[in-house]
Amino acid sequence: MRLAEEILFRLSRWRLRRGSASAGRIEVTKDAARYAQWRDEELRQQIEEGFPCGELSGKQVLDFGCGEGTLAFYLSSRFGTAGVVGLDIAPTAIDSAQKRLEREGAQSISFRLAREPTKIDCANASIDIICAFDTVEHVVYPKEILREWHRVLKPGGQVWIWWLPWRHPYGHHVTSLIPLPWVHLICSEKTLIAVAARIYDDPCYTPRVWDLDPATARKRPNKWLQGSDLSSWLNKLTLREFMRVAGEAGFQCAISAHGIGESGRLRPIAWVARLPFLGEFFTSHYTAILTEKADCQDNRPGRQGPERR
Repeated sequence: MRLAEEILFRLSRWRLRRGSASAGRIEVTKDAARYAQWRDEELRQQIEEGFPCGELSGKQVLDFGCGEGTLAFYLSSRFGTAGVVGLDIAPTAIDSAQKRLEREGAQSISFRLAREPTKIDCANASIDIICAFDTVEHVVYPKEILREWHRVLKPGGQVWIWWLPWRHPYGHHVTSLIPLPWVHLICSEKTLIAVAARIYDDPCYTPRVWDLDPATARKRPNKWLQGSDLSSWLNKLTLREFMRVAGEAGFQCAISAHGIGESGRLRPIAWVARLPFLGEFFTSHYTAILTEKADCQDNRPGRQGPERR
């Protein structure tokens, strides 16, 4: 085990010193303003290229895992939604979103802090479209949340998902510290955390935006030494498991796989992402639209109970 840690540490440090194919993106993550702009552009591209945005007009939308509200503001201003509710479990993110809302005064947007990780604070059949972008892999209780999605959706409603699967080359989500593909499928979680802790304090590592305290601009304490673990913020869902959970919640899924080389020099092998099982290892991301199963229309989960507000 110690040998695996040492090998992974040395490879990660070598990769960071040498730079990587995603060097431009890494540089963006070192500056707060540039990172915010990049995230805005990424979200807009994700929704406009992957989903029928014309259907948003006049609809009630839930931005699930809204963060600081970037997508919620964009949907409201760009597509004429009737209303957008932003929901997130992070108090600091909701606080930032609320402050922006106070500055801009958008009447059709509201933000809510999730009081429980398994519940959504919306009434039954009150939402037309749920947007979950860069979020599904972080839902710790996916079974419960998918049932909640089904409960709050109106008949005929949809869930729009942009998702990085667990078997994605960098599905470990620790790319800034361990810029090596598929290591989470080879090494134990304990080894990954140990290496992340060592790299975080190594001179080769330049802190990213999320490593800095916004009040002081100083590097935060090393959370990897404080009992951090991947399971507390990554559910490790595979495509097969996601499809199963969605089906049990009453959804049918239309999923598109996007290969890691679709827009770059690896484009000739992008088709691999469409292969059963193996494709998941070479997938850049999935886009999915969930709709209600026909046989669930008269038996929607939670519809017989009291409304949740």
